[in-house]
Amino acid sequence: MKTYFFSISRIMLIVCVCFVATPAFAASTKLSCALSVQTQFGLVVSDDTETIYVEEDEVVALEWRSTNAKKAFDDDNKKVATHGEATTTIKNDTTLTYRFENGSSKTSCSVQVKVVQADFNEKTLTSASSKPTLSGTVTGSKTVRLLIYKEDSKKVLFTSKLIKVKKGTWSTKVTKALANGTYDVVLIGDTKNVAIHTIGKDSLTIGEQSGSSTTKSSTTFYAESVPLLSGGTARAGTTVPVVYLQLLNIGKTPGVVTSLTVAQKGTAQTSAVVGFVISDSTTSSVVTVGSAAKPIVYTNGRATIPYVLSMKAGESRLITIKAILAPSVVADVSKKLTFEVRDIATNAIQKATFPIRGVTWTLGL
Repeated sequence: MKTYFFSISRIMLIVCVCFVATPAFAASTKLSCALSVQTQFGLVVSDDTETIYVEEDEVVALEWRSTNAKKAFDDDNKKVATHGEATTTIKNDTTLTYRFENGSSKTSCSVQVKVVQADFNEKTLTSASSKPTLSGTVTGSKTVRLLIYKEDSKKVLFTSKLIKVKKGTWSTKVTKALANGTYDVVLIGDTKNVAIHTIGKDSLTIGEQSGSSTTKSSTTFYAESVPLLSGGTARAGTTVPVVYLQLLNIGKTPGVVTSLTVAQKGTAQTSAVVGFVISDSTTSSVVTVGSAAKPIVYTNGRATIPYVLSMKAGESRLITIKAILAPSVVADVSKKLTFEVRDIATNAIQKATFPIRGVTWTLGL
């Protein structure tokens, strides 16, 4: 297993503490150790009797600590510092074990890791019903549980019963009526331990969410997502396309767009993206907002991007929104970057169902 060392910017939580008894007069040589893991869904709290869930090929962050150890060995039995940090890629179900020694005294700390893959059926994430039925696919877990939160909140509004996975698929009906709006949905595997067993996150929209119009208009804009790419690994300092937006003036008079509002709904922090580049398929106009020196400002996880675009009646434009990644994304390695268009400010009437979802990227070093 190949590891890459770096500094973790967050405080890691202890997942396993082990002690080896030594004579009372030799208290100074008593060994103890701690091993912690950070997944794409955040810090986990566990011990070696629990199992942490990750995706296949997910990069997790490790931190190990010891007391009175003279030697330390990683999961590949290679000698490492007695205190340290690293990343490792999880390929299969495994147990991560770090060993520590001081003379004849030995101890180790372990964390069990299970590979689980889960997805939501996107068609079920937009519903006119206040009690929608959500579904998706799962591998690696026999049961799942659905949690629904108010958007950008830690308050749980709904928790499903345990859902059996049948032939790799799951489905459940929300039994609590939800008001029109946008919600965060979380899928967990097997137990109620959200911190350790989260295997999927997404957004749920109840009712048709219309964009804002600056004035009354006799023209109409239609907007939808165009799935032109499937994502991949996005690395620090690069610029990657996050949304392809098809915009069509289906009215009889010209209309004008003045700005676009986007939201980051993946597991990465908004600080991982410092700016945006917007262009369209018809003109050579390119608008860049934000930079590493002067990052774009987010409000409640959303950013409004000034973008003036005039469209004649019957005209169609393919708009590309690219994200400018921060020079360092160490704190968000292996986490997901998923932007959605939440609003199009225009003087036209709009026919669109928001959020308009973009592509998902995994952040890498």
